[in-house]
Amino acid sequence: MLIRSQNLGLTIAYVAIAGIWLLFPEVFLARMIGADTAAVMSPYRNALFLAFSAPLLLLVLQRVRGANPGERAFRPKLVHAAILALALSIAVVAGIAYTYDMTSRRLINDNRRYLASLTEVQSRTLNRQRTMRMTTTEALASAPVLADVARLRQGGADVAAARTMLQRATNTADFLAFNVLDASGQVLFHTGEPGLPPPDLAGALREAVETRRPVLIPLWKAGEGDIRTGILAPIIDGSDQAAPVRGALISETSAPQFLFPVLTGALAGSRTTDVFLIRPAGEGRWVIASPQRGSDAAPLSQIVDKHVYDFAVTPGGSQPGIGTDHLGQPVLAFRRAVEGTRAELIAKIDLQEVLGDAQTVAALSTAVAGLSLMLAFAIGYAATEAAKRRAASRIVAQARALDHAEIRFRSTFEQAAVGIAHVGLDDRFLHVNQTLCDLLGYTKEELRGQPYGRVRRPDEVADDIRIWQSLVAGAVPNVHTELRHIRKDGSEIWLACTTSLARTPEGEPDYFITVAQDMSVRRAQEVALLESQERFELAVASTDQGVWDWRRRGPGLYLSERCYTLLGREPDSPLDLLQLWRDLLHPEDRSLFRAAWRRLRGGDDDQFQADVRILHTDGTYHDFRLRGSAKRDLNGTVERLVGMLADETENKGTERHLRLAAAVFVSSHEGLVVTDLKGTISAVNPSFTRITGYDEADVVGRNMHVMRSGRHDAAFYQKMWNAIRQNGSWQGEIWNRRRNGEIFLQQLVISTVYDANGAPQSYIGAFHDITAMKRSEFELDHIAHYDLLTDLPNRTLLASLLDHAVIRPAAHCAVLCVDLDRFKTVNESYGHVAGDQVLQMSAARMHGVLRGTGTLGRYGADEFLVILDEVKGPQDAAATASAIITALAAPYVFPDGQEVYVGASVGISLYPQDADNAQKLVQHANSALFEAKNNGRGTYAFYTQELTQSAKARIEMEAELRRALARKEFELHYQPCVDLSTGHIRSVEALVRWRAPRAVLCRPTSSFPSPRKPASSCRWATG
Repeated sequence: MLIRSQNLGLTIAYVAIAGIWLLFPEVFLARMIGADTAAVMSPYRNALFLAFSAPLLLLVLQRVRGANPGERAFRPKLVHAAILALALSIAVVAGIAYTYDMTSRRLINDNRRYLASLTEVQSRTLNRQRTMRMTTTEALASAPVLADVARLRQGGADVAAARTMLQRATNTADFLAFNVLDASGQVLFHTGEPGLPPPDLAGALREAVETRRPVLIPLWKAGEGDIRTGILAPIIDGSDQAAPVRGALISETSAPQFLFPVLTGALAGSRTTDVFLIRPAGEGRWVIASPQRGSDAAPLSQIVDKHVYDFAVTPGGSQPGIGTDHLGQPVLAFRRAVEGTRAELIAKIDLQEVLGDAQTVAALSTAVAGLSLMLAFAIGYAATEAAKRRAASRIVAQARALDHAEIRFRSTFEQAAVGIAHVGLDDRFLHVNQTLCDLLGYTKEELRGQPYGRVRRPDEVADDIRIWQSLVAGAVPNVHTELRHIRKDGSEIWLACTTSLARTPEGEPDYFITVAQDMSVRRAQEVALLESQERFELAVASTDQGVWDWRRRGPGLYLSERCYTLLGREPDSPLDLLQLWRDLLHPEDRSLFRAAWRRLRGGDDDQFQADVRILHTDGTYHDFRLRGSAKRDLNGTVERLVGMLADETENKGTERHLRLAAAVFVSSHEGLVVTDLKGTISAVNPSFTRITGYDEADVVGRNMHVMRSGRHDAAFYQKMWNAIRQNGSWQGEIWNRRRNGEIFLQQLVISTVYDANGAPQSYIGAFHDITAMKRSEFELDHIAHYDLLTDLPNRTLLASLLDHAVIRPAAHCAVLCVDLDRFKTVNESYGHVAGDQVLQMSAARMHGVLRGTGTLGRYGADEFLVILDEVKGPQDAAATASAIITALAAPYVFPDGQEVYVGASVGISLYPQDADNAQKLVQHANSALFEAKNNGRGTYAFYTQELTQSAKARIEMEAELRRALARKEFELHYQPCVDLSTGHIRSVEALVRWRAPRAVLCRPTSSFPSPRKPASSCRWATG
């Protein structure tokens, strides 16, 4: 009956405890870590309950089974143990929950940073690739051959050359296709793989035309499973920025070729991480464009709700980052805008993968807690039984220990390897051992009863008193010091002393115990080590490098403060090799690091050296150089590795800059030469050799004087060097000499190179050969201003020369207009070749007459113009005209022996007598020429006012006659000719009469000009 009542009570107690366990932790965990997490923790909590309740139930059953009738089965201690076990279990559950919560938070934060870094790196990669493609497309669009193609409708264009150029770019620059459009957006031709055109092509073309810059075309579907992106660059005719846009070039790139490898390149370390792009689509929806996980998976293109990823974390944002993705899966996500586009980069990872480690930690913690409780129950039970047995034996052991304590103490006191002294409260030695006497040079009798201050420096005795006072006051149990003591011979010795207070059984202070150890050798070693450390630190500080120390056993990796500074981290921030390898070391450099380690571990080398890139806290990779030396154990295994860490970022950048500068120096089409301040050549590029003919070995070490042409005087070079010293540079045209002796003209720019202190260090000259260009300019100028047949100044140059002649102060000049009299007959009779020869010979004869006293030029077909700059009067002009007429009257002999006679007439006008400007001067000379022609040719005439009026009337009369001929105002009259001797009509004379519009016949006495080109073969008469 007793057993049944006990079993009933035991059952009720178990039900109560189990109910509390099942209900209280459920509510507690739900409030603490959330209902979802509490549900995850439920299996581990129940397992823990079984772990603690099973041994407790076993213990209770054993007590009930052993209870005698009339005894109380449930003792208070048992109930207390049950309550304590329940409280302990609840505390363990709370601890596991707290551990799970902290682990989950840390994992979420770590993965959030991982996703942020992943999107940042991939965003930068996408921007860099887009910039490269934009630059390449813009460079191709600037090719002149594309501008020719864009003008195809207006003329021919080398389409084949443009197609070849774009096909070559398709192969070398990883482009999929090119489209060349005209200004209206029509496709002129296409290269590469065809596909559907991008949407809103007209808008992109309009934007490119307005901004004259390349425009990014976002992702579009060019076919089934074919996703592309493009760059539209305007085609501008020529380098003039104001030139119109002739068309556009569209470069197309396959998304699987440039985009998807970037998005999937960093997903190897996760099972569920995905990276994709989202961009706006029509009607406020969003399109996800991404490669699915797996190298051979097709890209995903799906329309989803535009707010589905609003929960994702943004840079600097406060979003939680945890939510449900477009597939309905709980995920942790991070989103980042892609610069220059409307797209966003999304990186997500399943929440189950993120919290998997936390759940594992919770399971392990539950298992460990359960085993610990069971073990605690077993140990407690065994300890209770053993405590009883130990209590009896302890009393016997204490008695024996007291007997031997005194013996051991005395042997230990005397034979100790350290000095020991008992010092009374009055500062006097009570007991000393032999070791202390040997250290101080005294005997026991000499020290016993002597004050402790006798072996101490007088200025440090006060410090000893303060130490003893603190021990007596109970402030500290013992004091460790390193003090200087005075030996018997007066020398000093460093002793490491540990001083404690011995008390009486009543707890009162009795005496001081001082244990002393010789520290002289160690002190000297510490001083030497300190000096060595100081030298080492000063040497390291001077190199601006950090020290690192790795040990296979022990603390692992040590980094000096300078190392942390170079890595951009705080000195107290944790950093180990695993983090360095997994998170900080650039993935591409791990193979270099691994190869260096293999060489070191294999015994090939005891030196470790690797140039790697390590992630800095600023988010960029810095170049570092690791150098170290290995220490091996007896088996040859690397036991320790100590070395230096140097930031080579600036040096690497300088090295890349120098390589680029060297490439530019070598590949430049301009000749480049570097000299010192005295003009001694130190370096030249291949273009220098190509232009001058001098090899580098021919001119290095020689002065630039070797190329002087001799065409410039000392004043020219002095002015040039003055400009260089004052302004730091000079540019201009200079004549130099090639190696073969040929003199050439070069456009030269000389710049000064300054050192870090701003002092001139050297000079750099850049030049190109402009001899052919200058020759072309001269030839064009000659063609523009000289007659091609006679090589005389043409009408344009003559006008300029005459303007210059008349604007001079007090100018007196003359213009002679020379016309060949029978030149037309020569052309018609002998041909134009003979006429050209006559013109050339005439020019030569007139040159011989002038002999530098005037300027001769060809003014028309058979007209020449002579400008006499300085004439004293009309007689000078008349003499020159007479000489010219005489020279041109001589016969012209052709190469075949044929002779012709031409002759010339000359009209003369004087400045300022006849005109006040150059134009009128030529006009009046022509009038005078006409008068000379009318006077019978082969003569000259001066211009007069009457001659001008006569010429004007003549011109008007010619115009009236032409109009009269058109209006049929001429009448034919017959007049008989009578023989006065016989009275017979011998003949009839036909006369033409002009009836003017006033209906009056012109009198026969009227004078008509003789037309040069009569309209018919009839003879003109004036009455």
